Amino acid sequence: MVMLPLYATLWMALGAVRQSRNLASALVEYGSDVGRALAGMASELTVFASAGIMVVLIHQLLPGGSQMVAAMGWGPDAVAAVPLMMAALFLLSCVGINPIIVTAILASTMAGLAIPDLSQTAIALSLAGAWASVMIFSPSLTLVALASGLPAVR
Repeated sequence: MVMLPLYATLWMALGAVRQSRNLASALVEYGSDVGRALAGMASELTVFASAGIMVVLIHQLLPGGSQMVAAMGWGPDAVAAVPLMMAALFLLSCVGINPIIVTAILASTMAGLAIPDLSQTAIALSLAGAWASVMIFSPSLTLVALASGLPAVR
């Protein structure tokens, strides 16, 4: 989260030096461009922030929920966990719950279950695959994308 903006700033600074521009004016221009871009993404930033807050709230409302499930033996094994997690993300997102929120909740819950042989890489890849299929197949998300102008037709 920190390295990408730093890398972009370094890349822009190197481009300014190559074009024999003043580095200070290029950095000021870059900063104003970032400010304008972030102002235009207020709704997206709000969704990400609310997803993070909802995950914390849900975990506070259900303290020790994932440990309780694991201790009682109700949790799935690694082979069943991945399809269940993907199906939950797909179905909840198709009925209108934001996939960012569902993904954040599922990722933190599944990581907290500590299912044997289920790596965090498998959790991340399965959620990314389910997210991609939701974005393709969910009619509500497709309409939101079209209405927001994401596939810009000019």
